[in-house]
Amino acid sequence: MISPAIRAFGIALLLASVVVAVLLLPALSSPSDVGAHECDSSVSPMDEHEDFHEIACTEAGHDDPHENVIEVNGGRDNEMVFRVYPPSSRDYLGAGDQIKITLTDFRLAGAVFHADGSNNGNHDLIGITDSSSSTTTVRPENAEVDPNAPETLVLNLPPSLESLELADGEGEHLIITIEAGTGILAPEAPKGFHDPTRRDQGDGYPVEIIFIDTQNNAGPQTFPAEDENFVIVKNPVNSTEPGATVRIDLVTYASDEIGSNEEIIVDFSGPSEDTHFILPSTISTSRIKIRSDETFDPADVLVQGERVILTIPDDEEVLEGDFTISFSQLARIKNPFVAGNRVITVSSFAPGFRDDEITAVIRRTTTIDPSEGLRGTEFTLEGKGYQLGTVTVFEGPDDVINAGETLASVKTTRGAFSVKLNAAGEYGDPRYTVNTRDSYGVADQVDFSIKSSIYFEPASVNVGSKLRVTIFDWEDDYNEVVAVRIAGQAAHLPKAVSEFDNCYDYAGVYRPNSIGMVSLEVTVPTGVPPGEQTVSVYGQEQLDHRYDDGTNVPDPDKGPCANLPDAEMKGSATGRKVIVRLKNDPNPIVTATIEVESEPLVLSPSTAARGQRITIIGSGFLRASSGSGDFTDVYIDGWPVEEDPSRFEVGTDGDFPLTVRVPLEVRNGGNEVRVVGHDNTVAQAILTIPQATIALDPAQSGRGSEVKVSGSGFIVGRAVKFSYGDGTGLETGDDIVGVAVADAEGRISGTLGVPYTAAVGKVHVVTALSAHDGDSLPFVIEAEAEHTAVDATVTTLPPEVSHGDVIKVRGANLPAFTLVGPVELGGIGIAPRAETTTDENGSFEAEVRVPQLELGDQVLKVRVGSEVVIGVVKIVPPPLSGHPAEVFKELIREGILARIWHLESATQSWTFFDPRPEFIEFSTLTSVSSGDILWVHLYAPSVFQGDQLVGAWNYIALR
Repeated sequence: MISPAIRAFGIALLLASVVVAVLLLPALSSPSDVGAHECDSSVSPMDEHEDFHEIACTEAGHDDPHENVIEVNGGRDNEMVFRVYPPSSRDYLGAGDQIKITLTDFRLAGAVFHADGSNNGNHDLIGITDSSSSTTTVRPENAEVDPNAPETLVLNLPPSLESLELADGEGEHLIITIEAGTGILAPEAPKGFHDPTRRDQGDGYPVEIIFIDTQNNAGPQTFPAEDENFVIVKNPVNSTEPGATVRIDLVTYASDEIGSNEEIIVDFSGPSEDTHFILPSTISTSRIKIRSDETFDPADVLVQGERVILTIPDDEEVLEGDFTISFSQLARIKNPFVAGNRVITVSSFAPGFRDDEITAVIRRTTTIDPSEGLRGTEFTLEGKGYQLGTVTVFEGPDDVINAGETLASVKTTRGAFSVKLNAAGEYGDPRYTVNTRDSYGVADQVDFSIKSSIYFEPASVNVGSKLRVTIFDWEDDYNEVVAVRIAGQAAHLPKAVSEFDNCYDYAGVYRPNSIGMVSLEVTVPTGVPPGEQTVSVYGQEQLDHRYDDGTNVPDPDKGPCANLPDAEMKGSATGRKVIVRLKNDPNPIVTATIEVESEPLVLSPSTAARGQRITIIGSGFLRASSGSGDFTDVYIDGWPVEEDPSRFEVGTDGDFPLTVRVPLEVRNGGNEVRVVGHDNTVAQAILTIPQATIALDPAQSGRGSEVKVSGSGFIVGRAVKFSYGDGTGLETGDDIVGVAVADAEGRISGTLGVPYTAAVGKVHVVTALSAHDGDSLPFVIEAEAEHTAVDATVTTLPPEVSHGDVIKVRGANLPAFTLVGPVELGGIGIAPRAETTTDENGSFEAEVRVPQLELGDQVLKVRVGSEVVIGVVKIVPPPLSGHPAEVFKELIREGILARIWHLESATQSWTFFDPRPEFIEFSTLTSVSSGDILWVHLYAPSVFQGDQLVGAWNYIALR
């Protein structure tokens, strides 16, 4: 069971949250007026005096000195809030004084404040506020971990401490907030959570706060604060997000044994629907684990409203002492929608069992997405865990709503809200602060980080023209602009800084004005290609200071050439000059894109192959004076054309045509064509070099077949070789199966022969390759396509036969000029009537006779050289109706059928069939049918239709 003192600690946690701007825990009500900071015997219990934890002096849970409360997950970097009482003299604390905070068992080793002595530490995560006016927060001048006391944090107080309004008198105190993110890690295990059920965890983690008067203004030089202990509140919920589906581990205590078939009741109820845990209608027993001496599932789970009743299985028990009840996330229990301290009660009907109350802390969350961007960016502000009612959203650096600061009023749904806003604020302010206040008056604050933005005038530029670059919200007032690059090329900064002439290898530095704006003018470098290009602006931290002999310059951080003797800087005494350049791969502070234009060029064609001749048409150039060339350079992708630019001329109207050959070394894709006049006038365009490609027709064919190859993007006039791969990709030794020559536009048309050795059924890579082995840049142009050598096949005609029939066997896509055989049908070897070989295309046709086989599908196996192809032949019985030559073909083939007589019942006339050639044309029996009565004369005994016939006349009925 949890004592009233513990419940008071939860209330204290809420109270502390109201005072500070960043809430540790959302409060449910505003704090009451604070009196003296310790219980005074002169105050009668009737006065209901409370300390700042709202624990009455008459209650057993009142602690003197006071305790601080924090909700943690062990080992995490959490927010910490201290209320401390300095000496009552207002003049005691001033600029340069110190506050030392010693956190026993906390880990400060990973915290980084001012190890480098700069002002770039995270001391800005520490705030000091006075209780009489919580609207002003002072940041320490610096903060650092005491190297001689690794659990002690030392705060050096700034001159702005004067803005605090700490008044003389009892009850006035300072609020010190250390926000999450400093790297201070809380202890792993809860401690100081007093429990009357014999689970006393001690008096908490000692905290010592000492004020040090380094200026010796008044009073003793050091003075300890009243607060001592740091209480850790245990939290049984793995996620404190309101409304989230959570895992819950209840570490509780059985004051007596709970036996088989007895019940445990877990009560999740709260004041209202939005403040209690949300339970499903049913929970499977497998979703709950009870861990005592053994771990087991409950025998039954009954959900009654906000109560869960667990039945202990047969042969299981919960022993007296600590045990755990765990609800997995699959139990589908959700956090309350409204933040606050929620008590979960564990009880049982077992005799002597005392209820245990466990506090779960549900925290309010306020988030923005995105959290940074340019001024004016739209972002979404979302909150969870807020009180029911309306949330007022307002801007400003504090939680006071001034005129014109209200941005929106939003109603909460189940404690949540969402609203879209735009980042506004004043120029030069790196943060746009948005506040929220719920219906209980509890405020929260989030910041949108403003990134620097860049604007250009004009919006598009030409190569060599002037460009004004204006930057708003420059991130660091002391970080000068030292370089601008356009498309990776240095842009000239025309503002000279004469005192650094021998120090800098660039032309100037620029600093932002009072509202964080920088404005400068640069010249667009002549090497910038046309199109959309990136403009990058760099700050001083990207500079690399070195002597001209390559050695580092000492201590260059405070400015260019700082702390260097004049002679050393100028190089007149030591002979060393200081060179300051941008670092390799520098990080720009701000970037943006601009459209770079140039004098127009028209290319005909605008897509061309290497070595192809193109015409460049331009205007706006000037003729040179007599004896000088009109053009100095013509480049494509940085490679000079083979033609001499001096032989090209500009017309009197400034127009010109140039016919040049595309250099072989250009890249695939877009390539800059640059024409430079004698007066440095530049014109540009983009020439597209296509990727070499080929196509095959057909893409599937047999070995030895001819395949058409067409392609483009090859080197004009160069031979292109076709190789046929072995089915595993391009490798050394692939067969060369064809050659073509690229035409004047880099196109090819040719044929290749599929090798007779190509593996059938596999995909083979056909490669078209053209090599350039010149001195400038050896390379190859190649393209690939896929060809499938189709499988060998065997077919029969007709597809259905009877034994004794002759069938034609046809094969295709087999090795050429190869003997066919042996041939098997149904496992019986049969030979073609004549020796057969495949032709040049790997095809053949042969005749074979069908042996006596069982009816149905029979496998046909044909071997050709080292390859075997398989087919299927369907064996059917001889026809029982039709011409006698077909019905009796087996007897005729055996040569034992003499004659057949049949009496036509309708006409009572006799007809006959005689297979001998001399009688066949006189035979009058031309058709027989099932059921006909026949006289059949045989020369020898034989089997027909499964019956044994004699070598004489036989009287039979056709089946």
